[in-house]
Amino acid sequence: MTPELTIALIVIAIVLAIYLLISYPLNKYLYRRFFRYKYYRTIYKIVNKKDYRLINNFYFKIDENSQAHFDHLLFGEKYIYCITDKYWTMGIVGKPHDESWLLCKTKDKRTYIDNPLLKNDIREEKLSLISGIERDMFVSIIIVNNDCVVNESIEFNRHNIIVKEKNLAKAIARFENEDIGKINEEQLQKAIFDLNKIKF
Repeated sequence: MTPELTIALIVIAIVLAIYLLISYPLNKYLYRRFFRYKYYRTIYKIVNKKDYRLINNFYFKIDENSQAHFDHLLFGEKYIYCITDKYWTMGIVGKPHDESWLLCKTKDKRTYIDNPLLKNDIREEKLSLISGIERDMFVSIIIVNNDCVVNESIEFNRHNIIVKEKNLAKAIARFENEDIGKINEEQLQKAIFDLNKIKF
């Protein structure tokens, strides 16, 4: 091996090492920075492909002193999907009906948070009561980042789940393939009208 070739191989190895050291944290930073943009595109793809309806940033009053929020209400053919997004740096651990879950922010930093499935269940129940729309028509979904360590098989109940952003389309397709009747156009228009009335 000539000295020139040895130097060239060393330079390539150094450049590759620098690239690997920089690219992973950079990609992670960019993904975190643009997480909402990325999953918004995922939702809009589902909406456009299936001709579904969508309401973004849905805030509603629970009472005079409190309000609740869903990032999206997506109107499918069989269900209305109440969607909340969460970016969790490392991962989250908990059982479906625990009051609190353990959120791992870094390898050494952990904290307890309210059970997100339980919070969504309460929001969904309030939304059903205030809007007058039957509870069975709703499905609650928490979307998390793809690199989040989370057990996607955890379900608070059959209609209250956590999914990674990459699996959202499959999760909605699974619900839409259930052997139940579709929401007819009159029901759908009424549901959208009733929800728009309480949105602020």
